[in-house]
Amino acid sequence: MGAFGSEGPRKRLRDELKRVRVKSGLSMRSFAERSGIAQSTISRIESGEQKTIKSDQIVRWARAAEASDEKLAELVALGEKIALGPSSWDEASETGSTDFAIETAEMEARTGILSNYQPAAMPGLMQTPAYAVRLLSSGPGGEPPDLAQRVMSRIERQRVLSDESKRFRFVIPEAVLRWPYGPPDDPAVIDEHREQLAVIERATRRPNMQVGILPMRPVAVWRLGGFVIFDEVAGGEPQVHLEWLTRPYNVTAPDQVEMCRVAFANLLSASVEGDQARRLITSAAEGLA
Repeated sequence: MGAFGSEGPRKRLRDELKRVRVKSGLSMRSFAERSGIAQSTISRIESGEQKTIKSDQIVRWARAAEASDEKLAELVALGEKIALGPSSWDEASETGSTDFAIETAEMEARTGILSNYQPAAMPGLMQTPAYAVRLLSSGPGGEPPDLAQRVMSRIERQRVLSDESKRFRFVIPEAVLRWPYGPPDDPAVIDEHREQLAVIERATRRPNMQVGILPMRPVAVWRLGGFVIFDEVAGGEPQVHLEWLTRPYNVTAPDQVEMCRVAFANLLSASVEGDQARRLITSAAEGLA
């Protein structure tokens, strides 16, 4: 698992690590013994099969290769940059697009438990094509040139929801149920939103999905910013992904990931599920103008 929008830096780090290892003149076996990193792990890192490279692994690798202090600092800084993610959407885009559908789908495929909270929009994994079009066209730059591809990729990603070996947890504010996306003078918006609400209602009945609706009543829980938690990740460490207007952001520090877990648990405990959730969904559909 890796940070969104960081494939370029990841490749540079892999290439640099391999270069210093080869330059050391040590055999793969000797290098593994000196660094304390399993030979199989070294091979997976260099091939790109292992996405996550921990800071302590980078340090041990550089020291085993007897790299200079400057090279060690360079490698550690690159590792930290990968963990944090790009500093802007422009930096994140190496292909001219800021759609990370492939990276997102890979992350979702490797995740055993996914927890998603969005305070102002439907979760991407449950958006209808019409809702996705409205949302993706609402940014400051207007409709993106690759809108059709983005929508198609988003819908393709939803296949992962059929994998009943995984658990999906969502918290959706009641306000979002009652807040259609689109221009107020477009009559199609209401029909599209009813269709979207029907998708959410069906999701409440799926065995591998836990859908909590956060009611519009006083709650003493933090609810300001959206985030997605990727837990039980095959071949990687837990991670939290956030998206701001100006950049994507990745959280990998264990204490910060745990903070997000606690925040999500509090949101879920303040939410209603099952029949109560479905009544709120039905009420929202009936209340549409």
